[in-house]
Amino acid sequence: MARFQTANNVRVKLRNAISDTDTSITVDKAEVPNQDPPQVQSGRRYHLTIIDSFANPTKIEVVNVTGVFDNGSSWTLNVERGQEGTTPQAFTEAILYMAATAELMDSKADDSTLAAVAKSGDKADVGLDQVDNTADLDKPISTATQSALDDKADTSSLGTAATTDSTDYATAAQGNTADTAVQPSDLGTAASEDASNLRDRSTHTGTQPISSVDGLQAALDEAEAEWGNITGDLTDQTDLQGELDAKYTIASGYTEVTPAGGTVTFNMENGPHFKITMTQNAGFEFSNMSGKAGQSGVILIEQDSTGGRTFTLSSDAKTPVGGASITQSTGSNTKSILNYVVVSNNEVFVNYIGDFQ
Repeated sequence: MARFQTANNVRVKLRNAISDTDTSITVDKAEVPNQDPPQVQSGRRYHLTIIDSFANPTKIEVVNVTGVFDNGSSWTLNVERGQEGTTPQAFTEAILYMAATAELMDSKADDSTLAAVAKSGDKADVGLDQVDNTADLDKPISTATQSALDDKADTSSLGTAATTDSTDYATAAQGNTADTAVQPSDLGTAASEDASNLRDRSTHTGTQPISSVDGLQAALDEAEAEWGNITGDLTDQTDLQGELDAKYTIASGYTEVTPAGGTVTFNMENGPHFKITMTQNAGFEFSNMSGKAGQSGVILIEQDSTGGRTFTLSSDAKTPVGGASITQSTGSNTKSILNYVVVSNNEVFVNYIGDFQ
């Protein structure tokens, strides 16, 4: 039978209610240090007493603990119920503690038993059957030690390096003649190359920092100020000319806009020139003027075959002569232009010229 294991001050609270058949009990971690149930040692066991109340106990049961598992804030105990003549019972609230039970006390040997063991002189009676008087130098090494030694290289496999005196090897000062030193032949042509050739960038390969090229960073900063931030390396800008050509196309052509729900929005990001065919009366609005101060362009206004279509300007559009109203040409298929220049983030000056023939 497994020997009893004991511990001081074990006392924990039942976390979840248990029935009289549960063999797995969850308890809270102890509120006071060193009161948690100990792990069950190999070949050992211990009993815990379950009581519903210390002040007015109505239920008491002794259980045999066979396993303890840590859940973080609680313990799970595997138990054998109804030990030492007690009956398995259901508990809603309870305290589990280690007490000196009758079976625990009976398991301890009395003086006469201890005396008999001592007098017999048999080391097996006291659990020392593996002890002998072998001298330390004659004792065998452990299996783990022998396994570690087996992983080591034998000196015979290392050649002369294992037995050669360290003074036979070159010192740091003698490294240029040692067999392990870097020799000129290891450096390729760089060892004998003329210094002027080494400074010639046409012979260089690989990459180097921008700071190593005089004036390159300043030129890039100037380009960024002119064109905005260009992301990536210069080698990534494989279609820079195409991008510039696209900008030229926008500057030299018209962006077609169409009235939608009675409103036409001229997006300054798509300018500078716009064209609209008036198929209905519409309100003209200007957007994305932030950072566009100084941008100017032409809005070409064409009447459809019906004619009679008029436009109104948003409050950020200012007309000349103190904001004089515009007399619009609205005949069938007539063409007019509205010149504009962006003055600020929320103001644009316009001037209307009508009825081109």
